Formats: sequence, structure tokens, C-alpha cells
Amino acid sequence: MERAKNILEACTNNSFVTVPIGKINTINGHVAKYKNAKAGVADAWQVVKNDLKLLMSKFQEVANHDPDNSIEIIQSGKFKVKKMGYPQKRKFEAKIGKTEGEIILKAQGGGQNTCHDWQMSVDGDNFFRLPPTIAGKTKVKGLKVASYAYFTHELVTTKGPKGLSNVIKILVN
Repeated sequence: MERAKNILEACTNNSFVTVPIGKINTINGHVAKYKNAKAGVADAWQVVKNDLKLLMSKFQEVANHDPDNSIEIIQSGKFKVKKMGYPQKRKFEAKIGKTEGEIILKAQGGGQNTCHDWQMSVDGDNFFRLPPTIAGKTKVKGLKVASYAYFTHELVTTKGPKGLSNVIKILVN
């Protein structure tokens, strides 16, 4: 939990990435819930892990747009820099749909008795849950054209959630 605390401190008033104080307070609440959990410890830890992944994706996004300072940006959030990319176990993608304001989300399937849990944000900070599906594909309609939408995905099996994917940012047409 010391690492989570260090990351949250680094995100407060960070000179590269703006993380709203409300988001930091929410994550601090999740950390406290995990520390005090007597039951459901694994679930509480998964929430904290997902929170930290979302923060990490914000830093990665800023770093992607500023390659000259990318290492400094990532390290400013107390995240580790990996010099080399690695393949992800499950692919997740977002594509422009055929109709205006439509995005098609696809993720690799997980077999029988699995669920795809989708999340969306219009600002990259505040995510809300979309209807889960048993298929590895869903459509989101009615999005504001010429704005960005952010998506993430989590495969849930009979053994529990498998962790959030990276966040995808896409311009809606």
C-alpha cells in the first residue's frame, strides 16, 4: 500500500498531468477500504489496482504526446518506465461505427461462463459502467460527434475479474 500512497501523493499537483482532487480522494477512500477490509480483501484490492491502472493510463497518454519528456512524465507519477513494450494477453479495441456518434468495442472472448464488463468516460477521469455482455463486442450509440470518448474493458470469469485493460481514447465521428 506504500506504493499506492506514493503514487497518489505524486499525482497531487503534478506538473505534467492534472488529476482532479476528487479522483484522488476517491482512490484514497478505496485504499482505506482495502486496508480495513476483513472480508472481501481480494475484491477491495482489485478496485485499488484498477484505480492505479487508470491513473497510469493518464500519465502514459500525456507521455505519448510528449516523447521528449515521456520518461520524466511517467516517473513524475511514481510509475516505472519500461523500455520495451510487451504484448497484452487480451486485445481490446474501439472503432468508429457506421452511423454518426457510434463506437464499436471489441475484446477477445474468454470462453464459456465469462462476461465482458465495459466502462466509458467522456472526460478520461470519470468512468461509468456500460451494460456488460457475454459477447466480446458491443456498440455505444448517441455519442457527441467531434468529441473524445474513453473506454476500458475487463473480462470476468468464474474465477473473478481479470483486471482492467488499458484505456482507449477515440475521436467520435
